[in-house]
Amino acid sequence: MKIDEKLKKFFVSIISSPDCEGTNFVQKKIVPMVETLFFETVNNSSFKLPIGDILPLNDEDEKVRFAMLHNQDGTLSLGINENALSADYAGFKIGPYYKGSISQRNSRINDIIRCVFHEVRHAEQEAICR
Repeated sequence: MKIDEKLKKFFVSIISSPDCEGTNFVQKKIVPMVETLFFETVNNSSFKLPIGDILPLNDEDEKVRFAMLHNQDGTLSLGINENALSADYAGFKIGPYYKGSISQRNSRINDIIRCVFHEVRHAEQEAICR
């Protein structure tokens, strides 16, 4: 997959950021990167995926960071749980564990990328079933 220039800027910005924790970091750096990655992955998919918007998840479960959602009109949407990204065990919570060493940050970013592809794969499976 060819990486979009906008996505490259997000990756560089995250990698070079001295501050990599907390809700502000998630909202300004991680969520826009995830939205772009969702759209780029869907647009480069071999399937014609009926993806609607990227929606916020209002899920209390901090382990659910992303999800594929069924819309009433039959389309699919992808969702992002900012609360989970800011607070969960693999997120960007402020605290002693989340001091943001490069290896921790890279590990969390890799996990997020895997999760994005996982949710898009669900959407592809849904398209195949239909």
